[in-house]
Amino acid sequence: MAHPRMVDAYVRELLGAAFGSDLEVQGHGYILPLPARPVVEVVGGEGHALRVQIAAPIATDIVPREDLFEELNGVNRNLPYGRVFLVDHRVWAEHTVLGGMVDRDELQHAVNFVGWVARVHGERLAAAGQGRPTVAEHADNAQDRDGAVPQQASVNGVANVGALAEQLQLTPADEPLIDARPAVNAAGYL
Repeated sequence: MAHPRMVDAYVRELLGAAFGSDLEVQGHGYILPLPARPVVEVVGGEGHALRVQIAAPIATDIVPREDLFEELNGVNRNLPYGRVFLVDHRVWAEHTVLGGMVDRDELQHAVNFVGWVARVHGERLAAAGQGRPTVAEHADNAQDRDGAVPQQASVNGVANVGALAEQLQLTPADEPLIDARPAVNAAGYL
């Protein structure tokens, strides 16, 4: 598994290239300059698995009510992945990218998915909880951006480990944490 700072730097490069360089740092994550203001955070993983979490508030000032919980359950039942949930009077949409590597297209899709959930379900969930949606249904989520990534950070969407290690000035003591082997999926393809 790559060093956590390398993964964070790589994810930052991917996000900046796909969604613009106006990333706002919040704690250990980045707030993207999109209508849903999704927060992307590298939260680690177990063994050789990485976990990148994408979440955005889709409705605020929510009053917990039975109607709201029925709507949340209905939305969750129909989502192909990800989830919506209530925390501190806010409804959140969340999706997690989990795997041995961070794939550019999968990360961009996950961010766009969270924005889509905010646009499509936010108003209905806000109404069910007597709150306010955070994004209008017609808002643009930058889905048409090409997601090109600078060559120094990525080669075909896979981290250029040497360039990132040099950029982050990792020491030889960090070397054992760097796994430069190419990622192979379950079918055996690179």
